[in-house]
Amino acid sequence: MSRVEYTSLLGNVIPKIFPALESIHILGVGCLAGAITLANLARLGYRGIPEVSRWVTVGAWLALVSGPLMFSLNSTRYVQNEAFCVKILFLAAALGAELWASRTGTKLAAIVSLLAWSSVTVAARFIADFG
Repeated sequence: MSRVEYTSLLGNVIPKIFPALESIHILGVGCLAGAITLANLARLGYRGIPEVSRWVTVGAWLALVSGPLMFSLNSTRYVQNEAFCVKILFLAAALGAELWASRTGTKLAAIVSLLAWSSVTVAARFIADFG
């Protein structure tokens, strides 16, 4: 396959793949963030919260597979997008905060984790606006 044919193939395939990847990513992040929110609410003392570790795992896998694939389809756009860079910084903070919360179980760690994950979702929402 020549370079022109390969480029043409990518040009035809990428517009069809990206919406599917984006949907999978949003589903994964929803599972992950929703489950982490419930876990943190349990750490804050709310009762009747179901076991959510399975959903954390499912959400993490979906997001970890789809996110880098979406990034690889248009890495230049994402690296130059300020909202994406902020999202990645918040994501690193959220992962650290969740690790802290899961290890200590303190209310402060749960609140920090909730705020950090909320910041990730808000920053992610702005990626399209600043892209």
